[in-house]
Amino acid sequence: MFRERQQRVEGEEEKKQERVIQRKLARAATTLKEIKMEAIGTNKWRISGIHTDSALKIGLRLLDDKWAVDELLNFPRRTNGTPYLLKESLMKSLLAGDRCLKSMPGGDMSAMQGDVQHLSVRQLLKLCTQHLDFNPRTTNYATHAGFLQKVDSLLFEKLAEKAVGEPVPPEEKNTARVLAVDLVLIIAAASAFPPKFEWWVCWMGEEKTFFNSSNFTCIDDDDPPRGPVFEIADRSAPDPNSRGMRSNFEWLITLLADAGFSQPERTKTRAISLEAGAMGANANAPYVTAKILADSLHNLRRSDSGFV
Repeated sequence: MFRERQQRVEGEEEKKQERVIQRKLARAATTLKEIKMEAIGTNKWRISGIHTDSALKIGLRLLDDKWAVDELLNFPRRTNGTPYLLKESLMKSLLAGDRCLKSMPGGDMSAMQGDVQHLSVRQLLKLCTQHLDFNPRTTNYATHAGFLQKVDSLLFEKLAEKAVGEPVPPEEKNTARVLAVDLVLIIAAASAFPPKFEWWVCWMGEEKTFFNSSNFTCIDDDDPPRGPVFEIADRSAPDPNSRGMRSNFEWLITLLADAGFSQPERTKTRAISLEAGAMGANANAPYVTAKILADSLHNLRRSDSGFV
């Protein structure tokens, strides 16, 4: 009898903790859905004052709010009707919000990692947004961390595929994930502008494409959209106060009258500049090599009072 009472108390305590976690997640969701911008000129704006990972959370939550959930709990089946997922019931309970990831045993999490590959992009997005504020740093949650890492990796891969409208070749998966991160950040930035402006210049590797933030699709540069487009100058840099672990998000956004006025090539930040930024330098400062400095010194004219 004592054993049963103890189990009942432990079960009630676990449910109480889950409710507390869900309330915290709900509060976080309501406070991380707004991007602030400032006008810096005619048809020019700056978005800053936020870390890149926080801006990414805003974009993911906006997508989660916007996309339908009609088929959220539908899972693929084999031709004979058996499920592909080994832990379909557990996955369903996670997606429905009936279970909390933190309360699930490591053994179940390990078994569910193989199920992630069978999930749709909508299901991956829901899992990701449900656990954006769950940080499994302790060794007790190593399998939980592995599960979430796989969810994130597949999510951004499938977001890119959804945008371009075709599967991504294996050799381009990393490039596709980078594109997807940019698209989610655009979704966050687009929330600060009127919905009639929906086209953005973005890049998949070295290839320019145009992204529609309303329907989450990309079109080739060969067939650009008509009308105004947004172009981004990315000035984000490592936050020196975080020892390079986080990035200060800063986008300079220009509204161009036509897609033809956009830059023909992508502007890059040098790797050495990013390393300097991690130590507190300005990663977007002019790049000066030893040769440039030597040539500049050589061309200085000497006067009686010094160099001029």
